[in-house]
Amino acid sequence: MLGAPSNLGLMPQEGEPEPGAWKAPEILQSLGLANRLGAGPLRTVRAPPYRPEVDPATGVRNAQALRQYSETLAEAVGEELNSGGFLLILGGDCSVLLGPALALRRRGRYGLIFFDGHTDFKLPDTSPSKGAAGMDLAFVTGHGPKLLTDFGEHTPLVREADVVAFGYRDVQDPATYTSKAVFDTDVHRMDLAEVRRRGVADAARVALDAVAGQDVEGVFVHFDVDVLDSEIMSAVDTPEAGGVLPDEALRTWCNDSRVIGMEVTIYDPDRDPDRRCGKLLIDILTAALRDR
Repeated sequence: MLGAPSNLGLMPQEGEPEPGAWKAPEILQSLGLANRLGAGPLRTVRAPPYRPEVDPATGVRNAQALRQYSETLAEAVGEELNSGGFLLILGGDCSVLLGPALALRRRGRYGLIFFDGHTDFKLPDTSPSKGAAGMDLAFVTGHGPKLLTDFGEHTPLVREADVVAFGYRDVQDPATYTSKAVFDTDVHRMDLAEVRRRGVADAARVALDAVAGQDVEGVFVHFDVDVLDSEIMSAVDTPEAGGVLPDEALRTWCNDSRVIGMEVTIYDPDRDPDRRCGKLLIDILTAALRDR
């Protein structure tokens, strides 16, 4: 396991000095995650200090710090991958995706299952929050400011056609959708309604097959806990009604040898005073990784 306690991609909410998602790795550890998983000690990659201001050059909060952190996190991810085994990364907000995406791109071509309540394809001019946690899928596929998309010979970090956005439920009106740029890409899309029509397990298999093609060396899963039904997972920055119970999808992916790792993002302990959501998340991860 690798801890990525970063909130660099979030906008502070009213009354809070900074978002609390950075506390998730430590809290999940204190609740017994490593023991439940039979995992080794948690290695933590600390993020630079959080600043709420929007970077005027990019239109993104903490842009310079996020680029720096992505490079640092990528080095750590690469080292962990060299040691073998399934890698579980504990965020932090969704912008931590840039780190593992860069690490994997340095190794070759990898697919991405983007299991999230949102498509996270906002751009600086369409994002109300100016937070990278709502733009991360755009960034890793090469859309957005150069500072956060240009990684030289490793650009883009993930090919559009090697990504599936799975389980999202934030599209009300496609014409005014702030992430509508995703509709003009080759990203595979399977919204919550389609997942339910197919059945979660079948949809999960179809999604995996879509991004695990012949030339892809492995698949990484991004699991934003806001994809869960907000009735059971309220400890997130943007809870939305509806959602899924992810056990079947995660088990399908995590027990497939083509999947090499997963990141878990957006759980905010500050919004979970009794730790009910944290304990549920540990139950979900334990069920998904039991046979890995």
